[in-house]
Amino acid sequence: MSKITDFYRGTGPDHVGRYLGDYIGFTPDQLEHVHDYIQWMFPNMEASRFNPHAEVLTYDDIDMFLDNPDMAETARAMANHMYRWYNVNTDWITPGNHNFLRITRILKFLNAIELENPLGLSEGDYFFRMVVGRYAEYPTIIGKETLRFWLDASEYKA
Repeated sequence: MSKITDFYRGTGPDHVGRYLGDYIGFTPDQLEHVHDYIQWMFPNMEASRFNPHAEVLTYDDIDMFLDNPDMAETARAMANHMYRWYNVNTDWITPGNHNFLRITRILKFLNAIELENPLGLSEGDYFFRMVVGRYAEYPTIIGKETLRFWLDASEYKA
């Protein structure tokens, strides 16, 4: 087992002792202002430049998500939690906002673990469509460079 799979199974904490259930309980203020959770919630295959304590997603981890319906469902719940926050909240839509990078991380994770949702879309595609909709509303604030990062992340395969 890895620290990522332990975390997603609810049996292991992140680097400061928080468990997965703690993340679901984050308030909108915590989602915005706590900066060391997103790397645990959505691990990537590249090391984080911002959180040196975050684990790196491995192919073995990806296999665990693919083979374990409970872990896949937990990942889906995490994605839906962030989807709702980004979809109803516009406070994050400011020039150069750190959430642009968070969204890139989320997209990479969802595409790496290849989750599908009940609508028949991949969770990554579903999330991507929402953020592209936000881009369409605020193109000059979000910017073309960010959109390119999101497009690259939406095509990311492990």
